Amino acid sequence: MKAEDLIGTWRLRSWKNVGSDGSSIEPLGEAPVGYIFYNHDGFMSVEIMAGHRSPYHVQDVFGGTPEERSEAISTYLSYSGPFEVLADRDTVIHHIEVCSFPNWIGNAQVRFADLDGDLLTLSTKPMTFQGVERSAHLVWERVGRD
Repeated sequence: MKAEDLIGTWRLRSWKNVGSDGSSIEPLGEAPVGYIFYNHDGFMSVEIMAGHRSPYHVQDVFGGTPEERSEAISTYLSYSGPFEVLADRDTVIHHIEVCSFPNWIGNAQVRFADLDGDLLTLSTKPMTFQGVERSAHLVWERVGRD
């Protein structure tokens, strides 16, 4: 796999986190919504959210009650930055510059990639998700090419 193989827009089809015991969860429910974009300039961006999020009671982008804001951030993940492909290892590295989870800013997130036609599966090493160590497995479907 080469970087050029990833260029374009991909729609999220599924996200499962799998534990070492084989158990799995869908961290944002059965129908998460998301896109990942890989551009010719070597940058990427990803946006993922739960399929059914509650709106704030006020029309203020930076408003909402503490409870509304807490629910909103716990059902949304986004990050952006440069990416690189290690072709000999089928690995993509996302170098994060902007992120909804502040702990990832300035870090590299390694993703193991499996490209099968218009389906791209990105997986992680085990990491902590909702207090449990699991590997993430996200399946993306190509929706466009640049």
